[in-house]
Amino acid sequence: MEKARLLIIPLTAILIMFLLAGCGNSNTSKDSAQAKQENQQETKQNNENRELSIMTWEGYVTDSLIDAFEKETGIKVNVTYISDNNEIIAKLRATGGEGYDLIQPSIDNIKSAQTQFKIYQPIDISKVKVMDNFEPSLLKAVQAESTVDGKLYALPYVWGTSGIVVNTKYVNKKDLSYQDIYDDQWAGKVTTRYAFPTFVGAAYGLGVDLFGDEIWNNPDKYNEAMDKTLDYLIKEKKNIKTYWTTRQGHIDLMQNEETVISQGWDGTGWLLNKQNPDIRFIAPKEGALGWIDTYAISAGAKNIAEAYDWINFTMNAQWGGQISSEGGFLSAAKGFMDYLPKEQSQMVKESFPPETIANIKWYPSQNEWNVKKNSEVVEKLKAAK
Repeated sequence: MEKARLLIIPLTAILIMFLLAGCGNSNTSKDSAQAKQENQQETKQNNENRELSIMTWEGYVTDSLIDAFEKETGIKVNVTYISDNNEIIAKLRATGGEGYDLIQPSIDNIKSAQTQFKIYQPIDISKVKVMDNFEPSLLKAVQAESTVDGKLYALPYVWGTSGIVVNTKYVNKKDLSYQDIYDDQWAGKVTTRYAFPTFVGAAYGLGVDLFGDEIWNNPDKYNEAMDKTLDYLIKEKKNIKTYWTTRQGHIDLMQNEETVISQGWDGTGWLLNKQNPDIRFIAPKEGALGWIDTYAISAGAKNIAEAYDWINFTMNAQWGGQISSEGGFLSAAKGFMDYLPKEQSQMVKESFPPETIANIKWYPSQNEWNVKKNSEVVEKLKAAK
């Protein structure tokens, strides 16, 4: 845990420079083109009847990306969308990982899931031809947090935060807090989800730092803090119109003005802003919640070569920029900001001035008791009337 927290200092500093500069390594395009050419030569061989099954989040695997990959490699892509990390674990445990090849879990879930359930297989770096294309700070953080018994189980794909997505036509307030989500004046116009981030945000709004070592690494204190947060969320449940379960569901609720304030991902807020300038993503004064989602390979994967083909195809500045533009989330590829539309690049920078990046609360790796308690309180919140 302490090691994970120390990594945040260089990660945060580099992300500040990363977003302010909005530019990457000038060699990225050249390196990517070379890797792409090598990838083409390999994957064109024996390309009939090849498939790849991906388990991922909405917005990560766009139609244009699938079309380009299938056209170039001849590999058919099948996608299963998930709404939280517990769903990933449940699906992989149920099948022993069979039926899924490439998985995209959040970094804070990998160590605990792998230690308990052995659901992933080690990454073979010799098959990753694009290692130089990863943003170094993100790669370092993921390597530290996904290495189990000396073996690496993940590589970074995208990163981002969750905070407040708000319609400023109705909620025009500076320095929003997580507590503002549950303000009685927005009763019936609020949406969030039945998930761990809802508890983390609510706890910060109550002045409790769940990620602090004193609580996070102490089962008794962690359970006590989560129980108090659960009581608060049950009490405020009266103000919730509905709990969104898919990203599109969240988009529809805000776009149709059925809800005016919510907790959600920055990428969702940026996409909504393109359609309605009144809707914005705002990092709460307590800090946005930072995450990194990854490439991982299922322990039961049948199409392993195809999984590496996908990694080598997608991890470059050009596709990073397109994925970020279409999906809203921020790529782990060096130089992807050079390929973002100017308006979106400006929106990202406005959401994350240096002081906001410095205040991001990064998810630490979960302990076994964190996972157990998180699942317990989420189910209790669902059941509460």
